[in-house]
Amino acid sequence: MAAILQRTVLAVTLALTSALPLRAQYPAQDSTYKKFFVGSTLFMLANLVPDNNPPEMLSLNLGYRMTGQDVISVELKTWKYGWPIGIPYGKSFEADGQGFPGSVREYGVSLPRFFYGQPGLHFGYNF
Repeated sequence: MAAILQRTVLAVTLALTSALPLRAQYPAQDSTYKKFFVGSTLFMLANLVPDNNPPEMLSLNLGYRMTGQDVISVELKTWKYGWPIGIPYGKSFEADGQGFPGSVREYGVSLPRFFYGQPGLHFGYNF
């Protein structure tokens, strides 16, 4: 049942992200153009999938458009690992003796800068 729900959430997410065209806002074309913006990520939908190890991911993006082609932002993130990377998949995935006595909570801050050039092309880096 959980696998069917996971596939359904994945299919809906892919359908929504591939069907919606993404375009930058420009003052001449968009009456809702704003210098500042708040955003997040679609990866937070993984929190909704019923699982014994949800990522508990939260992400907040606060940005400023310096020009129509230059954007700088601050990203605040947190997520949880229920077990370390390296636990084998297959029949021993959650077997006795493979347990991890707890979880690891991580926090992150990023300062990304994006440059939008030709339509459909952009370049970005993080500090």
